Parts: sequence; C-alpha cells; structure tokens
Amino acid sequence: MALFTGAGASKAFEFPLTGELFPEIRRRLIKNQLFGRGKKAPALHEQLRSFLHGIYPGLGDTPDADLPLITDILSLLDHSIVGANALMREARRRDMQHFRRLLERAIYKALDWETDYDEVPQSLTTFVNSLFGLKKRGIHAGLISTNYDPLVEIYLFNRLNYGEIRKSFDFGCEWRDDASGNVWGRPAAPTFSIFKLHGSLNMLRCPLCDHIYINLDGAISHLDYDGTDKPRGDGWNQCHCEYAPLEACMIAPSSVRDIREPNMLGIWRHSLEFLRKADDWIIIGYSFPPEDLGIRSLFCRAFQGRTKKPRITVVQAGCDAKTVARYKLMFPDCRYEKDGMAGFVNGFTDVLEYIPSLPRIREIAVGKCCSGR
Repeated sequence: MALFTGAGASKAFEFPLTGELFPEIRRRLIKNQLFGRGKKAPALHEQLRSFLHGIYPGLGDTPDADLPLITDILSLLDHSIVGANALMREARRRDMQHFRRLLERAIYKALDWETDYDEVPQSLTTFVNSLFGLKKRGIHAGLISTNYDPLVEIYLFNRLNYGEIRKSFDFGCEWRDDASGNVWGRPAAPTFSIFKLHGSLNMLRCPLCDHIYINLDGAISHLDYDGTDKPRGDGWNQCHCEYAPLEACMIAPSSVRDIREPNMLGIWRHSLEFLRKADDWIIIGYSFPPEDLGIRSLFCRAFQGRTKKPRITVVQAGCDAKTVARYKLMFPDCRYEKDGMAGFVNGFTDVLEYIPSLPRIREIAVGKCCSGR
C-alpha cells in the first residue's frame, strides 16, 4: 500500500502549507528571527531583505494573501542560476547561489518542525497506530512524501529498537549510521518504506563519499548552518570519511529542478517501482499542481507501467474545483475523501471497509462539495 503525502497531510499535524511559508519567512525576517543571534546574523538578515526587496520592490506593502509562493521565488532564482544571469544591479551573478542558500535556510526555520506538542494530535497517534495495524496484517506500507518533516517516521521509530528499524525500514538508499559509521543497505524484506522525494530534515549528506546520514531521533539539517567548520566531536557535522561540513538534504521547491544527487535519484527510482507494484495508492493532501512535472511524471509512469491498475483513494480537505478536475482527468475511477487527514485517519483504522465506502470522484460535481459517503 503506497501512501503519498503532500503538504496538506502535514498541515493536520500543525505544519504550514506551501502558501504559508513565504508570509512566515517575511514575518521572521522583519523581526530578525530567521538566522539566530550570532555575529553573522545581522548581515544575513540584511542580505536576504535586500535581495527580496530588490526583486519585489512592493514587498513591504503587499498583504500575505497576495505574496508569491516560495516556489515562485526559488524558481526565479534557479532560472537565473541556470542561465548565468543576475537578477538585480546591486548583486553579482555569483551571489545568486548565496541567496538561494539563505532561502533554503529560511524555509527550514519557517517549517518550525520541532513541534513541542502540549498534547500529541489524536490524528497523528491514530495514523501511526493504523500503520502498525497494516504491519500486523502483513501489508507492506510505503510512505512516499514531498514533505521535509520527518514527524510520522519519528513516531514510528519510537516504537521500535535500532535493530528492528535497520531491518524493517527501506529508505530507498543506503544510509550511514552516525555513531558507528557503518553503511546499511536496503533490507531484503522491509515492513515499511520511507521515500522522501525532496529530502528530509533528519538527513545530512556527504558531498565526498555520497553517503546520507539518517537520524532516527529528529532533525539534523540545522548542522549544515550551525557550526559548519567545527570538528565532528563538537559540531557533529563531519563525515566518517573525514569530510566536513555535511550538507542538508533538502530539494527546495522549484519548477526549475535538476536533481543529480545520486541518493535522491535512487529514492525517486525506488518510489516509482513501489507505486508500480502497490495494490493501493492513497494520495493525501496533494493537489497535483500543474507546475509539479516531476511528481506527475512519476505517477503517470507508475500507472502506465502495470497491467492491473491500483485502487486509488484521494484525500483532500474539501472539494476544490481545480483539484477535483485534475484528479478526474488523471484517475477517473479513484475514490475521494473530502474530510482531509482527520476523516482519513478515522476511517483508515479499518481500511478494508473504509475505502469502498467513499464516493468515486466521477460522482462529485466540480465546484460543489461532496455531500458525504
């Protein structure tokens, strides 16, 4: 069973949607709260402010609702970098990479993923319980996600010991243990698969030996930005091959993507194969935006690369006309859950009864919210 999660899935666990990232970045930038309070922080805040006001002179007077998506800003930067252009007279062409890195760091801060829940959301607990329920039924569950946050997998890890995790989780690539330096391959008979298509906050990569570290306890991406010139025993940012600093493993949202990192390429390839073989696809909180060509290609190839088509369930909060129309076009026989992640996790506890109870998407009138099961 393949469960594909977009930003809408994490929204149920109190993470921002893509459209909420840039407004949050602007708020923190105004308060000088993006890059900490170190000696370099004032200069970094001023550099990013100057860049954003340079490309968007009206930024200060624009309400949150009218701000561009962070995707648009990164796409503009990437287009400039690929074309070897500068975007403003006050910045050199080679500064474009620096501004992009500042935006990636700003995204990390805006995600604010270190959620200290006063009370863990019931939907998260129910979801994790249901995933273990699939395991007991002998169903291999694969979480394929465009999200950076590792929340669901961390809660899965918390219920298992290290040896069980190593033997039962397939991350789509080899990964290096941060304590011993051992490199663990993909297990032959995994119980769970975790494929993070755009990287994850609990990953760091080494540009020298091309291995990825995966931390089973939480985020480590900040080590790319904090204390990057310190030795391993201090900053924990040095590979066992002696290279430092390690780098965050985050493919920033941009329509001008050129993914060449070998581990990420492997994760995409294994995600394609998992989708191609899975009996069920459950797509949660993802609207198939027109600009996301890579994901659309992934699903098209997986769908066409099999004779027996999968059972497809789409989980969205509401019935947005454009989203419903896109799904009708791509998967006209899919079933549709209109109550978002909350409705999904409540029904998912008995998936065999839940999915057939949902209406087929062709029964839903575009522009009108479906009236229930």
